[in-house]
Amino acid sequence: MNPDEQIAKDHLERRGVHLVFEPDGKSTPPDFLLDGRIAVEVRRLNQNETVSGEPRGLEEVAKPLLDKVKGLLPTLGPAVGESWFVYYEIRRPLPPLQEIAAALRTTLTAFRNDPERKHPGPDSVPGLRRLILLNAGGPHSDFFLPGGYADRDSGGFAISEIIRNLRICVAEKTRKVARVRHKYPEWWLLLVDRIGYGVLDSEEFGRLRQLAQLDHDWDKILLVNPLNARDGREL
Repeated sequence: MNPDEQIAKDHLERRGVHLVFEPDGKSTPPDFLLDGRIAVEVRRLNQNETVSGEPRGLEEVAKPLLDKVKGLLPTLGPAVGESWFVYYEIRRPLPPLQEIAAALRTTLTAFRNDPERKHPGPDSVPGLRRLILLNAGGPHSDFFLPGGYADRDSGGFAISEIIRNLRICVAEKTRKVARVRHKYPEWWLLLVDRIGYGVLDSEEFGRLRQLAQLDHDWDKILLVNPLNARDGREL
C-alpha cells in the first residue's frame, strides 16, 4: 500500500465501513471495496506537465533529479576548511539526467578548484535556471552539501490548479476503470489533495465546486487532505 492509499484507507475507515484492499488483485481496479458494493479508486491529485501529449506529474522529474544531485555531491570530495550548500531551480523541459549531472560536476569542480570562489552563471548547467552556492559556515563531511531546490513550474492559484489537474485525474481514472465498471454498482474516486492540502475554506471550496463543472460518471469524488485524513470533502 503506497502512502496515498494509506491516507485513503485511514479516511475510509473513519466512515465505519467494511473495507477490503485490492479485492480483485494488485493490477485490477478498484483499490478498495467498501461493504462489498462500493468500489473506490485512489489517486494523488498533483500538478502535471504535458509531455508528448500525456500528463506527467511534476515530481516525476524533480525527484529523480534531486536523487541524482544528492548522489553526485559526495563524490566531489571532502571538506577542506569549508563546505558549501548547493541550491538550484529547475527549468523545464529538462535534458537527460546524465547530461545535467555531467555539467553540474564540471561546474562544481571548477568552483571547488577556484581560489576566488567565483559563482557559476545562470546558464552554467542545462536544465537549471539558477545554481546557488552558499557557504555552510564551516567544514562538514563533504565539500558540497544538498541545500534543496525550487520548482518554478509548481505553485499557482490553488483553485485554478486543482481544477486543471482534477480534469486530468478524472479522465485518467475513468479510462482505467471502464473495463471493470460493470462489476460493482457504485464507484467513488478518492483524490489525495497534494495541491491544496485542505487550505480552502468552505466559501472557497464552494467556489471550486461551482467552477469545476466536471463531466463525469463517478458516484462520488472526494478530496482528502494528506495532512489530516479526517479532512475529506465531496465535490
